[in-house]
Amino acid sequence: MIDFLQCNASSRAARADVRRQQILDTARTLFARQGFHRTGVAQIAAESGVAVGQLYRDFASKEDMIAAIVSRDMQQFLHEAELDAAIARADPAAARKWLGRIIADDEPVEECCLVCEVIAESGRNPRIAEVHQAVESRLRGNILRALAVLLRGIDAADSRLAEMTDLVQLLSAGLVTRRLTQPERDMRTMEAAVARILDAELARLGAAALG
Repeated sequence: MIDFLQCNASSRAARADVRRQQILDTARTLFARQGFHRTGVAQIAAESGVAVGQLYRDFASKEDMIAAIVSRDMQQFLHEAELDAAIARADPAAARKWLGRIIADDEPVEECCLVCEVIAESGRNPRIAEVHQAVESRLRGNILRALAVLLRGIDAADSRLAEMTDLVQLLSAGLVTRRLTQPERDMRTMEAAVARILDAELARLGAAALG
């Protein structure tokens, strides 16, 4: 009997997880296509095939859906296992490769739409501002970890590392915006230019640390 009850509980949990992911996938598509304000909970429920009441039991608000989507996306975007391995090996080449992926990750236009929606909404909605701040903080922490491998001669508390982190985040955000506003452009030339800027700054800081 106990095994039967445990099996039922596991099955229910699995179905609930599938349902939540279905809701989030639908909401994500609608948010990217229409924006947060033009997408209602009723539409998400209808297109995901989930009753409105059940949707609200899974997610208390539209903001909670956004937070869950962003958290899931960040898990995929950050490639943290790759960075952890580079740090464990103290491998500068692997750390530089990770930084390159963060800056020039080839996101499709709909992904860029969602990122820009979160940034814009964070200026109006305190809950989304918290989500965005958490994203920025997590990204920043990982960039600093990569830079610590690349610039081992510079103390972690040195303000130059913070400035370099700012540069990486600005370059990444700039490319995302350009992909959104000019989707017809071949981004490879621009990504190469950004990579040159990054490498020049890394070389400059590395030389300063040795000097």
